[in-house]
Amino acid sequence: MYRMNVQFISKRDKILREATKLITKKGISDSPMSQIAKKAGVAVGTIYHYFKSKEEIINEIYVSIRKNVGDVIIESSKNKVDLKEAFKSVSLGIYNYYITNPIEYSFLKQLEHSPIITSENHAVCELYFSPIFGSYQKAIEANLFINMDLMLMGMLTYNNIITLVELRLKSGELSAEIVDQAIEFSWRGITNQKNI
Repeated sequence: MYRMNVQFISKRDKILREATKLITKKGISDSPMSQIAKKAGVAVGTIYHYFKSKEEIINEIYVSIRKNVGDVIIESSKNKVDLKEAFKSVSLGIYNYYITNPIEYSFLKQLEHSPIITSENHAVCELYFSPIFGSYQKAIEANLFINMDLMLMGMLTYNNIITLVELRLKSGELSAEIVDQAIEFSWRGITNQKNI
Protein backbone atom coordinates (compact mmCIF):
# COMPACT_ATOMS: atom_id res chain seq x y z
CA MET A 1 0.00 0.00 0.00
CA TYR A 2 2.76 2.45 0.93
CA ARG A 3 4.65 1.72 -2.29
CA MET A 4 1.53 2.50 -4.34
CA ASN A 5 1.18 5.87 -2.62
CA VAL A 6 4.80 6.78 -3.36
CA GLN A 7 4.31 5.75 -6.99
CA PHE A 8 1.09 7.78 -7.15
CA ILE A 9 2.83 10.91 -5.88
CA SER A 10 5.91 10.56 -8.08
CA LYS A 11 3.89 10.06 -11.30
CA ARG A 12 1.64 12.99 -10.46
CA ASP A 13 4.62 15.22 -9.68
CA LYS A 14 6.36 14.15 -12.88
CA ILE A 15 3.26 15.06 -14.91
CA LEU A 16 3.17 18.51 -13.27
CA ARG A 17 6.91 19.05 -13.72
CA GLU A 18 6.91 18.04 -17.39
CA ALA A 19 3.74 20.02 -18.11
CA THR A 20 5.40 23.11 -16.62
CA LYS A 21 8.44 22.71 -18.87
CA LEU A 22 6.44 21.92 -22.01
CA ILE A 23 3.93 24.75 -21.59
CA THR A 24 6.72 27.21 -20.84
CA LYS A 25 8.60 26.16 -23.98
CA LYS A 26 5.76 25.54 -26.46
CA GLY A 27 2.82 27.51 -25.08
CA ILE A 28 -0.59 26.28 -23.95
CA SER A 29 -2.12 25.46 -27.34
CA ASP A 30 0.98 23.56 -28.51
CA SER A 31 1.10 21.40 -25.37
CA PRO A 32 -1.60 18.76 -25.82
CA MET A 33 -2.18 16.08 -23.21
CA SER A 34 -0.53 13.53 -25.53
CA GLN A 35 2.73 15.52 -25.48
CA ILE A 36 2.58 16.02 -21.71
CA ALA A 37 2.07 12.27 -21.30
CA LYS A 38 4.99 11.50 -23.62
CA LYS A 39 7.34 13.86 -21.77
CA ALA A 40 6.24 12.48 -18.39
CA GLY A 41 6.64 8.91 -19.60
CA VAL A 42 3.04 7.93 -18.84
CA ALA A 43 -0.03 6.98 -20.84
CA VAL A 44 -2.58 9.69 -21.60
CA GLY A 45 -5.11 7.72 -19.55
CA THR A 46 -2.78 7.95 -16.56
CA ILE A 47 -2.91 11.75 -16.71
CA TYR A 48 -6.72 11.62 -16.62
CA HIS A 49 -6.46 9.43 -13.55
CA TYR A 50 -4.94 12.40 -11.72
CA PHE A 51 -6.37 15.41 -13.54
CA LYS A 52 -9.70 16.12 -15.24
CA SER A 53 -8.21 18.43 -17.88
CA LYS A 54 -5.17 20.37 -19.04
CA GLU A 55 -6.75 23.45 -17.45
CA GLU A 56 -6.74 21.70 -14.07
CA ILE A 57 -3.04 20.89 -14.49
CA ILE A 58 -2.27 24.50 -15.40
CA ASN A 59 -4.20 25.85 -12.42
CA GLU A 60 -2.44 23.50 -10.04
CA ILE A 61 0.99 24.45 -11.35
CA TYR A 62 0.14 28.15 -11.18
CA VAL A 63 -1.07 27.97 -7.56
CA SER A 64 1.91 25.82 -6.57
CA ILE A 65 4.42 28.32 -7.95
CA ARG A 66 2.60 31.24 -6.31
CA LYS A 67 2.68 29.32 -3.03
CA ASN A 68 6.44 28.85 -3.43
CA VAL A 69 6.83 32.61 -3.86
CA GLY A 70 4.59 33.14 -0.81
CA ASP A 71 6.87 30.83 1.19
CA VAL A 72 9.86 32.91 0.06
CA ILE A 73 8.10 36.07 1.29
CA ILE A 74 7.44 34.55 4.72
CA GLU A 75 10.95 33.13 5.02
CA SER A 76 12.63 36.35 3.82
CA SER A 77 10.76 38.54 6.28
CA LYS A 78 11.24 36.22 9.26
CA ASN A 79 13.07 37.80 12.21
CA LYS A 80 13.40 41.14 10.42
CA VAL A 81 12.56 43.92 12.88
CA ASP A 82 13.63 46.83 10.72
CA LEU A 83 11.07 47.71 8.02
CA LYS A 84 13.66 48.54 5.36
CA GLU A 85 15.62 45.37 6.08
CA ALA A 86 12.43 43.31 5.69
CA PHE A 87 11.51 45.13 2.45
CA LYS A 88 14.96 44.54 0.98
CA SER A 89 15.08 40.92 2.13
CA VAL A 90 11.68 40.10 0.61
CA SER A 91 12.54 41.87 -2.66
CA LEU A 92 15.83 39.98 -2.91
CA GLY A 93 14.12 36.74 -1.95
CA ILE A 94 11.59 37.01 -4.78
CA TYR A 95 14.28 38.10 -7.25
CA ASN A 96 16.56 35.19 -6.32
CA TYR A 97 13.70 32.70 -6.47
CA TYR A 98 12.78 33.70 -10.01
CA ILE A 99 16.33 33.73 -11.37
CA THR A 100 16.98 30.35 -9.74
CA ASN A 101 13.72 28.97 -11.16
CA PRO A 102 13.44 30.56 -14.63
CA ILE A 103 10.99 27.93 -15.93
CA GLU A 104 8.57 28.68 -13.08
CA TYR A 105 9.00 32.40 -13.69
CA SER A 106 8.28 31.99 -17.42
CA PHE A 107 5.24 29.84 -16.65
CA LEU A 108 3.80 32.51 -14.34
CA LYS A 109 4.53 35.25 -16.85
CA GLN A 110 2.73 33.33 -19.59
CA LEU A 111 -0.34 32.58 -17.45
CA GLU A 112 -0.53 35.81 -15.41
CA HIS A 113 -3.53 37.22 -17.25
CA SER A 114 -4.88 34.03 -18.76
CA PRO A 115 -8.60 33.28 -18.37
CA ILE A 116 -7.57 29.65 -17.72
CA ILE A 117 -6.63 30.56 -14.15
CA THR A 118 -9.87 30.50 -12.20
CA SER A 119 -11.00 33.41 -10.05
CA GLU A 120 -10.94 31.04 -7.05
CA ASN A 121 -7.28 30.26 -7.68
CA HIS A 122 -6.45 33.94 -8.16
CA ALA A 123 -8.05 34.55 -4.76
CA VAL A 124 -5.98 31.74 -3.21
CA CYS A 125 -2.81 33.20 -4.71
CA GLU A 126 -3.58 36.65 -3.30
CA LEU A 127 -3.45 35.13 0.18
CA TYR A 128 0.20 34.21 -0.39
CA PHE A 129 0.99 37.90 -0.80
CA SER A 130 -1.09 39.04 2.16
CA PRO A 131 1.96 39.33 4.48
CA ILE A 132 3.34 42.06 2.19
CA PHE A 133 0.04 43.91 2.03
CA GLY A 134 -0.33 43.61 5.81
CA SER A 135 3.09 45.16 6.42
CA TYR A 136 2.41 47.90 3.86
CA GLN A 137 -0.90 48.74 5.56
CA LYS A 138 0.77 48.98 8.97
CA ALA A 139 3.51 51.21 7.54
CA ILE A 140 0.90 53.50 5.95
CA GLU A 141 -1.02 53.72 9.23
CA ALA A 142 2.22 54.56 11.07
CA ASN A 143 2.87 57.29 8.46
CA LEU A 144 6.09 55.52 7.40
CA PHE A 145 4.80 54.81 3.88
CA ILE A 146 2.97 57.27 1.68
CA ASN A 147 -0.80 56.93 1.61
CA MET A 148 -1.29 54.94 -1.59
CA ASP A 149 -3.69 52.25 -2.74
CA LEU A 150 -2.26 48.95 -1.44
CA MET A 151 -2.75 47.06 -4.69
CA LEU A 152 -1.00 49.83 -6.63
CA MET A 153 1.87 49.91 -4.13
CA GLY A 154 2.20 46.13 -4.30
CA MET A 155 2.18 46.07 -8.10
CA LEU A 156 4.72 48.89 -8.41
CA THR A 157 7.19 47.25 -6.04
CA TYR A 158 6.62 43.75 -7.50
CA ASN A 159 7.02 44.97 -11.09
CA ASN A 160 10.31 46.58 -10.12
CA ILE A 161 11.53 43.12 -9.08
CA ILE A 162 10.19 41.67 -12.35
CA THR A 163 12.18 44.27 -14.29
CA LEU A 164 15.33 43.08 -12.51
CA VAL A 165 14.48 39.45 -13.25
CA GLU A 166 13.96 40.25 -16.94
CA LEU A 167 17.27 42.11 -17.14
CA ARG A 168 19.10 39.26 -15.40
CA LEU A 169 17.58 36.52 -17.56
CA LYS A 170 18.27 38.44 -20.78
CA SER A 171 21.81 39.55 -19.97
CA GLY A 172 22.89 36.54 -17.94
CA GLU A 173 24.47 38.85 -15.40
CA LEU A 174 23.39 41.67 -13.12
CA SER A 175 25.56 43.24 -10.49
CA ALA A 176 24.54 43.30 -6.85
CA GLU A 177 24.91 47.08 -7.02
CA ILE A 178 22.25 47.40 -9.75
CA VAL A 179 19.89 45.10 -7.86
CA ASP A 180 20.43 47.16 -4.72
CA GLN A 181 19.82 50.42 -6.62
CA ALA A 182 16.51 49.13 -7.99
CA ILE A 183 15.32 48.00 -4.56
CA GLU A 184 16.39 51.34 -3.06
CA PHE A 185 14.44 53.09 -5.84
CA SER A 186 11.29 51.15 -4.87
CA TRP A 187 11.86 51.84 -1.20
CA ARG A 188 12.18 55.59 -1.73
CA GLY A 189 9.09 55.57 -3.95
CA ILE A 190 6.83 54.31 -1.17
CA THR A 191 8.37 55.71 1.98
CA ASN A 192 7.38 58.89 3.72
CA GLN A 193 10.94 60.21 3.70
CA LYS A 194 10.47 62.76 6.46
CA ASN A 195 9.34 60.04 8.88
CA ILE A 196 11.76 57.23 8.10
